[in-house]
Amino acid sequence: MRSRFVALSLFAALAAGCKSTSMDVTTSPQAVVEAVAKENPDCTRLTVHCKKGDAAAAICASTDKARIGQASHAEDLKVLGGSAMEVLEENGGFDVTLPITCKVENCKCAVGVTMKAGIAKEAAIAKAQAIAKAVESRLGACEDGKCASGCCDGAAGGACCAEKK
Repeated sequence: MRSRFVALSLFAALAAGCKSTSMDVTTSPQAVVEAVAKENPDCTRLTVHCKKGDAAAAICASTDKARIGQASHAEDLKVLGGSAMEVLEENGGFDVTLPITCKVENCKCAVGVTMKAGIAKEAAIAKAQAIAKAVESRLGACEDGKCASGCCDGAAGGACCAEKK
């Protein structure tokens, strides 16, 4: 129950973050996951894992909505703990977990990208990296949380971070 509460709290905090410069401007982690997955038909599942402070890591957004609020798996925990990437073979495809920048203070995030079967491992990794970057940018995860225009800290209320520091 506590991890579900933490996941929902992180979901709300991320949703309150800044908007991105993408054409599909949104900050809701679930909306971001759904939009990015829709644009990438080779992706069979897309999941965002969040860990705030000492709380347990949990799934805060996923194309598999039944997973939201569940505890993150071992490979996801490794990435949240500092691993650059974890790759697992899954049903003939690849599940690639990568870290992304979290806008929320004292928070760590990772994106799990499951690619369909038939894609070579290196191609799956490259595609997963591009998908993770898309998720990160649409969540408004600016390098230091602020841009010269101030939009990433909640001001300016429009396109965010056209100019990164």
